[in-house]
Amino acid sequence: MNRGRYTMIRSLDIKKYGSYQEFIWRKGDDKFRFNKLNIIYGHNYSGKTTLSRIFQTLEKRNQHNDYLDVDYNFTFDDGTKIDSHEIDNFSSDYFVRVFNSDFIRENLGWLHNRDGSIQPFAILGSDNVEIRDEIKTLELILRNDDTKLGYEVDKITLEKNKYNMTKSYNDFVKAFDIESRMTTFAANIRRNQILYGRDPYNKTHLQRDFSEAKIATQLNYVNRQSKQKQLDEQELPNIPYYALRYKEIKIIISESMNILSKTISVTEDLNKLVIDDLIKRWVIEGIAYHEHDHSECKFCGSPFSQSRWNQLNACFNNESKEMRERINFLIDELSRLIQKIGKQFNHQKKDFYISNQSDYLQVYEKWDKKRDEFVEYIKDLVEVLRIKETKETEKLTFNFDISILNDLSDIEREFETLIQSNNSKTTSLRKDKESIQREILLSDIKEFLNESNYFVNVKKLESIKAERDLSIREFSEIEKKISETKEQIELKKAMQKDESKGADRVNSYLELYFGSDDIKLEPFERDGLIEYEIKRNGILANNLSDGECSLISFCYFISRIDDLFYIPKRILDDGTEVELPIPSNEKLIIYIDDPISSLDNNHVFFIFSIIEARIAKQRKLKQLFISTHNLDFLKYLKRLSVTGEECSYLCIEKHRKGVDTKSTIVPMPYHLREYVTEFNYLFQEMYNVYKPTRGDKQKKAENSYTNIYNLPNNIRKFLELYTFYRYPNNDSLMKRLEMMFDGHVPILINRIINEFSHLTFIERAWKPFDIPELDEVVNQIFDKMKEIDKKQFDALLDSCQ
Repeated sequence: MNRGRYTMIRSLDIKKYGSYQEFIWRKGDDKFRFNKLNIIYGHNYSGKTTLSRIFQTLEKRNQHNDYLDVDYNFTFDDGTKIDSHEIDNFSSDYFVRVFNSDFIRENLGWLHNRDGSIQPFAILGSDNVEIRDEIKTLELILRNDDTKLGYEVDKITLEKNKYNMTKSYNDFVKAFDIESRMTTFAANIRRNQILYGRDPYNKTHLQRDFSEAKIATQLNYVNRQSKQKQLDEQELPNIPYYALRYKEIKIIISESMNILSKTISVTEDLNKLVIDDLIKRWVIEGIAYHEHDHSECKFCGSPFSQSRWNQLNACFNNESKEMRERINFLIDELSRLIQKIGKQFNHQKKDFYISNQSDYLQVYEKWDKKRDEFVEYIKDLVEVLRIKETKETEKLTFNFDISILNDLSDIEREFETLIQSNNSKTTSLRKDKESIQREILLSDIKEFLNESNYFVNVKKLESIKAERDLSIREFSEIEKKISETKEQIELKKAMQKDESKGADRVNSYLELYFGSDDIKLEPFERDGLIEYEIKRNGILANNLSDGECSLISFCYFISRIDDLFYIPKRILDDGTEVELPIPSNEKLIIYIDDPISSLDNNHVFFIFSIIEARIAKQRKLKQLFISTHNLDFLKYLKRLSVTGEECSYLCIEKHRKGVDTKSTIVPMPYHLREYVTEFNYLFQEMYNVYKPTRGDKQKKAENSYTNIYNLPNNIRKFLELYTFYRYPNNDSLMKRLEMMFDGHVPILINRIINEFSHLTFIERAWKPFDIPELDEVVNQIFDKMKEIDKKQFDALLDSCQ
């Protein structure tokens, strides 16, 4: 709720709040409204304090703890409404201040003994009362000797735990000695460059290698020696490699097999001439030898006749000649193949790097065995071809296992791979040596880890360290909590508002407006807090009356109102003093609830004087609400410095409907508003029973709960005043009544005076009133008044119209 200007509260509808139920403000009556000054009268327990608590929700911007399920709304002059559900959004531009019993309890911190008497000391200000309680709570959080609890108690336990955990950790570190061992191991690695090749290398590098070493393979003695030999290796020349042409070999073998199965036809004369293979071979070789000169035999020197030459030459035709030539070609090819395959892969072990030597020996063993087997097959094939030369007319067979050739081809591919690997190793020898060094390094680190049981001990060390760190952290946290709590205590002590000025103003008000300096507030320090002793004539006031408590409380309330108009100063960082703005009087709403105690009427004028001087006359407000049950105080309130059109007079009444009682706000009756004497008021209360009414008179009387409940007291008080003014002497009321009733006081009047007007018997507290009896008593009194002094009765009657 934000406005450009500040309007007054006009009315209040209360659907539900304590004794107020379904109360709707009367509409259409311009005179029945809240005004600048609002004087509200009501009997005790009629609902005055409850109404003040509704206004107090505007001050605190939240609901009272005893009234949470509520429903009400304020209406302002400009028509704006604010209901109970949006109180927390009530404009901060307004200053609402409420004096009631809640204010006294919250701001003066009165301490009561068990017997209900009031202690003669107080803490001024609700904030300071709250701060005092907070400081005590914080001090108990620090240390509570009764329960043996608190931060400082915890600190002793946690400090001991920190010492034990730290000692346990240090002892284990000393026994494990891993840091020193790691430093020594790293130094050994750094010094052996040939084996490890690591420089620089320190404890940090070693620790980085732990995770990889953990999963690495640990080398045995033989493998380690082999790896070390590889580190000594020098570069080897590339091994040449020429692959056999297995496709051509297969063709030669296939052709050899084919020619064995081929036959040719020869003449009969040859068969007769050549009787065996040996002679046939001799003849064939002789013809070839004498081909260019056949005049004589080169063997025996005998002459060769032409006819014999022709005869021999005719036996071996071209087909036979071609076969022999082809067989000789194949024999030559196969012979060369034997020579070639015999030279294939005739390398030495030393031609290979150490890492490949074992593989070389394995492959060569397979190659050597399969090659010998193959050579034997080829040699057998050559022999069969030689036989074929002399047996051209016969089919010869030879079983050659071609899978041997395939096996040779497979083995050769293994050789090829091995040779390529070996040759490539020459170019990667440096990287391979680094890899071997890394492998040896990780193997040795793994051995170090296993021997030191590193990971198990580290895990145990981490657990102990975690416990130590936790103990250190918990100890640091408790120290921090202790420090912060002490800082909070000091801060809250510093935050305590300086109420000395407020106390001085209270003392000045007591002296100025109440004409006495008997009662004073004097400060003293207790447990670092400033409290105030209440002294009467310099002595602790151990018997303060409710009226005196209300009096001091109200003076303090007025001093708090003055604070709103005190011009505070703020000092900037550069030392400049800056005056802060004074709150506008258009923002302030004050509600004063029953400042006069029911048990102490001595301070009525004093309370009125301070309201007049400090509030009304200075007009430092937007609206002022004052409620009271005291008729004398009500009479003084009419004199406040406010014009008639700025003042509204209201009453709070409590009515009974069935078993329920409800409070309502109504215009103040004419006799209270105009005459404002208790005598007029008491006559009005009695006249409300006496006057003629339409309908069930008893039913209406029963519903006027407050009026009926107080009527016996009102009757007695009226008779005391009336008979005293008529018969001014020191006689008792009963004697004056005998004079008024000529010695015969009616029995019902006697009963009212001596029983119902006082709580003589406890049954009177819950015994229902007999409405007809009360009606009869009033009739008897009024009839007698009309008889003995009709003019006075008529004048009183006029005041009630």
